[in-house]
Amino acid sequence: MNEAPLKPDRTPGRVVVIGGGLAGLASAAALAERGFRVTVLESRRRLGGRAGSFADPVSGQLIDACQHVSMGCCTNLAHFCRTVGIGHFLRPQPRLYFMTPDGRVSPFGADAVPAPFHLTRSFLAAHFLNLSDKGRIAYGWGRWRRASAEDDRPFAAWLERNHQTPRTVRRFWGLVLVSALNEDPERVGLKYARKVFVDAFLRH
Repeated sequence: MNEAPLKPDRTPGRVVVIGGGLAGLASAAALAERGFRVTVLESRRRLGGRAGSFADPVSGQLIDACQHVSMGCCTNLAHFCRTVGIGHFLRPQPRLYFMTPDGRVSPFGADAVPAPFHLTRSFLAAHFLNLSDKGRIAYGWGRWRRASAEDDRPFAAWLERNHQTPRTVRRFWGLVLVSALNEDPERVGLKYARKVFVDAFLRH
């Protein structure tokens, strides 16, 4: 007797996501949208990973686990926030402010000229960079055009090879990376660093 072949069960099942950081939460949200029953396992008492906050038991202040900055190039984060209904908490800012310990502030705001020249005036007026720093950083920006989008060598090595100094790394390259990715140049590949700087500073 011939038996009819069994039809595969296409009903979504259960999924366990290990880790309640942004990647884990985004995965859980995407799976839940497709009908899966999702369980998220997180060892800490809070979600969000390095993008989370916690109340300091001594001072009572709310402490960020990292600098909470989302740039326009963080399209997946923006999509996740819209998906879970918290997109309205992201407030786009027309200017980025660089402040030094002496209280001086340099705003970065776009002028009504085509990219990549829209930030030129703000960059030249930045008080925390001297003329040599600005020349080196501008040279680094120019080198992005020669870097392949898939090149993922260590970013710190790329900076050194392209004549960046510890001062320019500390005052610009590293400062932006820690704010955007919560990582130092030594721990980031060129591919991801390039996306941050190109999308944030060289595109409209």
